[in-house]
Formats: sequence, structure tokens, C-alpha cells
Amino acid sequence: MILYVNGDSHCVGHGINVEFGMTQEDPCFEYIKQAPHPKNFQDSFGYQIAQQLNLSLVCQASSGSSLERCLRTTQNFIFQTNNKVFVLLGIPALNREEWYYQNKWWQITKGDANRYPIELHTRFKNWLISVDSDEYKKLRTQIISTKITTFTKWLSKHNIPHILFSTVEDIPDLTTPVYSRYLETQGFKADKWHHFKSDAHSKWAEYLEPKIYDIICKR
Repeated sequence: MILYVNGDSHCVGHGINVEFGMTQEDPCFEYIKQAPHPKNFQDSFGYQIAQQLNLSLVCQASSGSSLERCLRTTQNFIFQTNNKVFVLLGIPALNREEWYYQNKWWQITKGDANRYPIELHTRFKNWLISVDSDEYKKLRTQIISTKITTFTKWLSKHNIPHILFSTVEDIPDLTTPVYSRYLETQGFKADKWHHFKSDAHSKWAEYLEPKIYDIICKR
């Protein structure tokens, strides 16, 4: 069985050993597109769990990901694996979206508009104005909750074992603890970018591993 990990920068092990999340951020690995940085990923919770349970491992998590990207790429992967996969999905921050433009999916996060095509700048600036409003947060929470419910039903329908958790925020109907909050209550401190080191990843792996093992054994 494949342990399939998807999510955001927390799920690729951003900053564990070097200040990168993805290979293309590092000049030494920029020729490799959209892969977790190997010097960090080898100590990430997903890698540790796969080693502990002797599972094959695929990670399609990416720094700055939206939930929409995670769901889209996860479903695409499942269709290619004959369902022999365990999905471990870290749900990113709610204030991220995915926009399709010029035959490409763009991950929309706070920051400089110059990351996006000039045709998206006005839309992006309007988004920045609204993203911190209570109205946006309420609507986004409802959208996220609906998408998660729909997705988990889809996984169950296709007999895909899975665990979903939020990396940073409370999300209705999720019973797994919020990743960052759990680690903070265990005494681990995040860095300036809100990421954790290898010891915290080991603690999260320690929490998840028996749960994943039990689910696999019951199949």
C-alpha cells in the first residue's frame, strides 16, 4: 500500500534542516520542479510514518497549497493507483484559493501580486482587501467544510482509507487535532515562519502512526 501525503508546507517539512520547502526554491535543486526539498522531507512526519509502517510513500504536498489543489491532485492520484493507497491529508489555511488562468492553476495566497499574471492583479488586489473580513472567513469556512464532507464521502465510497487533519486552523467536523496546536501543547515551538523541526515531526508521526496502522489492519 502507498502512503499518500498531500497538504501544505507543513507536510513537506519546510524548514526542518534548510530554509526551503520545495526543490525549485533552492538553486541546487531548481531543475526539479514541485518536489519536497529532500534535506527536509527525509525528516518529515510523512516520511517517518512510511518508514515505521514499511509503506511506499508518495508526497504531492506543496508549499502555499490551497485545499482545492490538495483535493484535485489527490483525486487524480487515486485514479492512477487502483485504490491501493492510504490518504493522509493536511488541510491548509482557509485563506488560500486556487484560480485557473492561461491553462494553469494558480495558488492564491497573501503576498506580492507580481507572482501572478498581470491580468490577475486587479482580481488579486480585490481579494486581498476582502480576505481578512469576517464575511470572507465565514463564507470560506462554509465552503471548506462542504468540500471536505464531499471529499470524505467520495473516499469512503471508493473504499480509500484516510485521515484528514487541519495544519493551522479549527475546521468543523474534523476530529483529528489541529497539527500546529497539538505540537504547541506538547511543548514544541515553531520557527518564525510557523514551521516545526524534526523532533516535532516525530511527535506528530508518533500520534498518527498507530491510528493509520489500526485503519489498515481493519481492511
